[in-house]
Amino acid sequence: MYEIDPATGRFQTFTLGAGKFSSLSAFGPARSGAGRSLYGLAGSYPNYLVAEIVGTFPIAKPIPVDSTPPVIIATVSPEANANGWHNTNVTINWTAEDPESGIASSSGNETVILTNETAGTTLICTATNGAGMSASQSVTVKIDKTAPTITYSGNERVYTVDRIVNISATADDALSGLAFSTASDIAGPAYIFSLGENTFYSTAMDLADNSGSGSVSFKVIVTYDSLGNLTQQFITKHGIANSLVAKLNAAKAAQARGNIKAVEGILGAFINEVSAQSNKSLTEEQAPILIRLAEALKEQAGN
Repeated sequence: MYEIDPATGRFQTFTLGAGKFSSLSAFGPARSGAGRSLYGLAGSYPNYLVAEIVGTFPIAKPIPVDSTPPVIIATVSPEANANGWHNTNVTINWTAEDPESGIASSSGNETVILTNETAGTTLICTATNGAGMSASQSVTVKIDKTAPTITYSGNERVYTVDRIVNISATADDALSGLAFSTASDIAGPAYIFSLGENTFYSTAMDLADNSGSGSVSFKVIVTYDSLGNLTQQFITKHGIANSLVAKLNAAKAAQARGNIKAVEGILGAFINEVSAQSNKSLTEEQAPILIRLAEALKEQAGN
């Protein structure tokens, strides 16, 4: 602690003890006129006093002590998305500040541009201020520039109407992982799909906001034999099933001879018999399927 001796106009320090001053040490005499003098406190107290001379007695003011470490800020551009990922190059700039004693030294504060994909690269900046206090700050950057992939497996490309379609869809992203995907398996009896080319599309997005897409195509065809097999799958009564299959075989033979009118007549008889079996040997859903496919055979024969 310090005090001005009113008798001498000198600074004196004291520590509290048994009396008001248990130890004293005087500092340089006061000087008249305005000015500033620097006085060091006795002992090991790490501070200084600035004496401001007013008249013959100085007014002492303490110089602020820096008791806080530097402040380090990392600026990442562009900012990461909501999932903490980037999908472009990333620039990291560092700022180290200490308004009291300033920055004496720093390391790792250079500008860095990250261009490679990474599951997590950590950068560290360290700074020391004029009072010898140090601080460090780190930032972790994750970059994924690759779009998700969508693959389809099990596609046989061409299916007759009596076959089963069973195509598996898989969406994958090896780095940041999937955020969502519309890819789904394509499965079911071939007759539920349109005759001709069928194409399915899907999309996916990863956690870094990269989007990918995929597609798969296959063809469904109807033949006399495949429609005969499907008819036997639908109808458990052998007599009726055999009658309908016999008509299809006759139409097939007529087409092989080039007799298109006979084909149309025989397929017409097939359609009439199927209609008659609706809600009997055939369900309400099955009969229209066989009729639709028989009509397609008639159209094919005429082309």
